[in-house]
Amino acid sequence: MGFEKSHLFGKIELDISTTVEGTFSLSTDVPGRAMVQRYSFTVPVTTRRTVRARLPGPMVGHLCSAIYTPGQGGTSELYGVRVWVRELPAGQWYWFPLPVVETPALHQQMQIPVEPTGQSFTQMQIPVEPTGESFTQMQIPVEPTGQSFTQMQIPVEPTGQSFTQMQIPVEPTGQSFTQMQIPVPPTPADFSNMALPVEPTPESFSQLSLPVKPTPPVPEWVSVAVDD
Repeated sequence: MGFEKSHLFGKIELDISTTVEGTFSLSTDVPGRAMVQRYSFTVPVTTRRTVRARLPGPMVGHLCSAIYTPGQGGTSELYGVRVWVRELPAGQWYWFPLPVVETPALHQQMQIPVEPTGQSFTQMQIPVEPTGESFTQMQIPVEPTGQSFTQMQIPVEPTGQSFTQMQIPVEPTGQSFTQMQIPVPPTPADFSNMALPVEPTPESFSQLSLPVKPTPPVPEWVSVAVDD
């Protein structure tokens, strides 16, 4: 940053919040006409507040440059910087804001090197502790579906021409069990009929005989004498 005339610097203020210590430095071009660091101080860990520092006098410059360097392993947010200056030789003291360059929104993706699994490896069993005899059920909050929503089509790949049937093990129902009522919402007053796709019978098919028990013979009527 440059001034039309040389200025005298008195103090500096930073509007900052940081989770790690940083260093703030101020450079000017006087004396020597070369930008040289004239003063620096440590910015402590703090929530957002104003950090003040008095500059060594006399500190003069036609050009000035301020740099804040945060430490590693933390986050710093610099909201503003201003210096207390006076134009030489007989100007009045006033606050002069220094420009703070914003962090760009653009970023670059970083590829993390992941080594492929070798041809020879050993499976590792992850220890999982069994559920104790005394435990507490935990209800997982599930937000209800909003009134306005969009249906999503899930892509399902067709079954290949060559496949293998898989038997899913189903444990038999125990001797002691509890019936569970499945809530079935009633059909709303306004609904749409849904047609189920039924494939036509192919030209070549095999008849299937269903077992039907024969009708038993009808017994004959027998006259039985009945007393009056």
